[in-house]
Amino acid sequence: MKSIILSILILFSITNGSNAAQSEDFHDHVISENGLNKAATQSALHSYDLINKNWAYAIQPADFTAGVDCWRTDVIPTPQHGNVPVIVWDQAKEPQMGVALDCLLGSKTRAECLNALKIVKVRIIASLLGKESFNDLITTLLKRNDAPHIFFHKLAWSFQTLCTSDFKGFCVMSFVNIPEYVAFKPKGDARNHNVIRLCDGNFIGFDPMFFQEARTYDDLEKYMYDLFVSERFVEPGLIAEHKAFCDDLTFEKFQVLRREYQSKQATYAFDLQKIADFVEKGKI
Repeated sequence: MKSIILSILILFSITNGSNAAQSEDFHDHVISENGLNKAATQSALHSYDLINKNWAYAIQPADFTAGVDCWRTDVIPTPQHGNVPVIVWDQAKEPQMGVALDCLLGSKTRAECLNALKIVKVRIIASLLGKESFNDLITTLLKRNDAPHIFFHKLAWSFQTLCTSDFKGFCVMSFVNIPEYVAFKPKGDARNHNVIRLCDGNFIGFDPMFFQEARTYDDLEKYMYDLFVSERFVEPGLIAEHKAFCDDLTFEKFQVLRREYQSKQATYAFDLQKIADFVEKGKI
């Protein structure tokens, strides 16, 4: 089976060479976990570079805008999080998802890190599959007739699997602040960062002021600490309580609290076998 997987993925890398004109070009064939990690890392770095240069960070749903007409923002009511803004593809305006993704990445969009991560993951999937297989995936999912935001959510989660705690490769995760962040800053934007851990162990995400380049674990953890102890977003009636809490909160204490909370969060990686199963059998 392994040799079949490798042969298929090599074949698709060759037959879809025309896809190399889109955004980033991959010179490594995706024929192993190492190749997948490298290809996904290159795609993520390219996409986040465009996002951090072109997009602006939005917090309130009313501030969200798609910077190109083949995408739009919908506000979806949810029981847990209230009204949640999502960016969705307008297929009537641009029928090719790959083209639409490239347009969005270079546009003056306003969104937050979760929507940015979804876009980046779909761009990674497009790059890993190649043009023909990616279009097959789009067709397969569209046949389910889901609402546009459900379709895009399923697309962004294609071929991913839950990681074990000792997994060291490329993965997607929510890098959390400490639980007390929400208590003091219920309207704040740093309760977590939706990020990607690259194959070298560094992190990348959407934050134009912080992610001008990939950052280390220590960089990101210190940044989350600084965002917590800042008075920005603290509820007016909790300023004194927040100050007292922070006076006793050394960075070392913050690390213990944050890492304990982080251990309860799920981490996901792209699964080479799932990709091969789709390419070979159309299984998703």
